[in-house]
Amino acid sequence: MQKDPDICIDTKIVIECNEQKEVQTIFETLNPDNKEFPEGIEMELQTNRTQFLLKVEFRGIKGRKNNINTLINTIEEIMEHIAIIKEVTKID
Repeated sequence: MQKDPDICIDTKIVIECNEQKEVQTIFETLNPDNKEFPEGIEMELQTNRTQFLLKVEFRGIKGRKNNINTLINTIEEIMEHIAIIKEVTKID
């Protein structure tokens, strides 16, 4: 029987914002809540002037089935939170 390979995925998402204040709002809103993730997932948030950077690392766990859906669902949830933050703080 063939063994599932270990999976390692490094993802970097860059979100362009209109101004530095928007970047800081996203960072300050997400940072306190994003400390505990499913086993095998780590996340880092960074800012760079008008860019918000989201780095997500996924490491398959030895002896367990590698579930890429966990990574996809985690990123999707974070992106939904960012969309809500941007909508709530939007100034017309």
